[in-house]
Amino acid sequence: MQRTKARNDQNTLSAKEPAEIDRTAKIAEQNDHFRKTWVAYFAVPGQVFVTRGVASLSASAQVQIMRAVQTFDTFTEDNDPYRDHTFGVANAAPSQMYTGLETGLWASSDAGVNWSLVSPTTVTALAVDPQDPLHLVAARTHAVEETRDGGKTWSSLTLTQEN
Repeated sequence: MQRTKARNDQNTLSAKEPAEIDRTAKIAEQNDHFRKTWVAYFAVPGQVFVTRGVASLSASAQVQIMRAVQTFDTFTEDNDPYRDHTFGVANAAPSQMYTGLETGLWASSDAGVNWSLVSPTTVTALAVDPQDPLHLVAARTHAVEETRDGGKTWSSLTLTQEN
């Protein structure tokens, strides 16, 4: 965001900054609406994705996860640095949840009520082993990594193409 100096040497907002703030607020409003209702605005299509791990859980566990996502509103500068309320959760067990964001891997052990940063490296995709909630595979900016301790330590995976 740009700032300009006024004659009296005070910082003032440029004309571009309020427009960027309005755009970000509109995106956050749309993301909040979609997350809370799972219904997209007519002009802004959306789609809900559920991982295999979540799909393999009982119906009551899935409802608990959906409720945690829909009621989540604890956005902070750490877990929402662009203030657009982008949100994605991967579930490991009914009370253990993970989300991968640009700010890193976040975990909740109380069904999404409280979140803590586990690993500060950007996560672009995340998979959780439905049999072992501490076994995660994460796509990061330049690597695919695996952890078997809930994100405390990671090892790189070598991917091969099958014919």
